[in-house]
Amino acid sequence: MSTISIDYLNNPRLTTLHWSIPDVGEIKLNMDGAISPTRSYASIGGVFRDENGTWLYSFSMKLGDDTMFKVKARAILEGLNLAWDKGFRKLELECDNALLVETILAGKASPNLSTTKLELEGS
Repeated sequence: MSTISIDYLNNPRLTTLHWSIPDVGEIKLNMDGAISPTRSYASIGGVFRDENGTWLYSFSMKLGDDTMFKVKARAILEGLNLAWDKGFRKLELECDNALLVETILAGKASPNLSTTKLELEGS
């Protein structure tokens, strides 16, 4: 199954809706975040797999309540930190938050990824 999405430059692209293996020699990091129904906490997690789909490492973490954008940004940040610590240098990230991905690709994320530059400038 596939869907058409628009990237940050307004170019259409076909997106596959199933997990696909990374290129040979790369590690794929899939991560996500969720907020509890009572909004009392959030959780993040991720999994690292090689080009054969073999599990290499995973993580999960409970956070305080925050916006979904910031929770997913934290999942990326924690995943990247762990990738570096584990020596994974050729990494493919997969995230389902299009706004977050577009913000990062457009260079508008702050150094800690939890707030966009636009939010910082508006403060």
